[in-house]
Amino acid sequence: MISALGKAFAQLSDPRVRRVLWWSLALALVIFIALWSGLGFLVTSGGDWLAAFVESAGWGDPWASIADWFATLGGFLLLVVVSFLVFPGVVSMIVPLFLDQVAEAVEERHYPGLPPARKQPYGEMIGDAVKLGLVTVALNLAALPFYLIFLFIPGLNLVLFYLLNGYLFGREYFELVAVRRMDHPSLKQLFREKRGTFMLAGALITFLFTIPIINLTAPLVGAAFMLHLFQRETGKRRGT
Repeated sequence: MISALGKAFAQLSDPRVRRVLWWSLALALVIFIALWSGLGFLVTSGGDWLAAFVESAGWGDPWASIADWFATLGGFLLLVVVSFLVFPGVVSMIVPLFLDQVAEAVEERHYPGLPPARKQPYGEMIGDAVKLGLVTVALNLAALPFYLIFLFIPGLNLVLFYLLNGYLFGREYFELVAVRRMDHPSLKQLFREKRGTFMLAGALITFLFTIPIINLTAPLVGAAFMLHLFQRETGKRRGT
């Protein structure tokens, strides 16, 4: 598995993969600017509303200013936490749109004897992108109360984060890679047989998302990494 991860990182030297990386980062930046603008508006509006409420209760200054300050601080911290939780999902949402280019670069370099892969229709790629992103974001936001509760039990929130996202990324990245060369019943059977391997791979991809700078490359490295594991497991089946 470490060898497969090393090969995935080495693939970043490929000009085609670097081009995909810049495009994916640009799209992710646009999405996050929209997200931050929306959350910033909500935070500002919430602070103004709380200050007005305090004033209407007859407390006046300095309590209204203090309430506004606390609302702004709380909103900023919430923005940071939400950004951390949704970052993997938002960035991974872009991966299916460029997956063929990354997969072809990996296969040409490491598996030149493979027959051509199935070309995914754009509608299917967009559907996979939306599903991967929304499921990851939704489940992490749903788990937010538990992350906060587990702050009082050191390390437990991280265990939950890695278990949840390890399963999500293990399953979703595997399906993104496998659907190019397998029908759905066959890929689901392979995932059931090797669930532990692919979930561990998902946890490693999740870990990459938590490392600054490295997390910018995590979706593409994760896709290449999963492709190597997929080829290893299907190679075992073929006896090669």
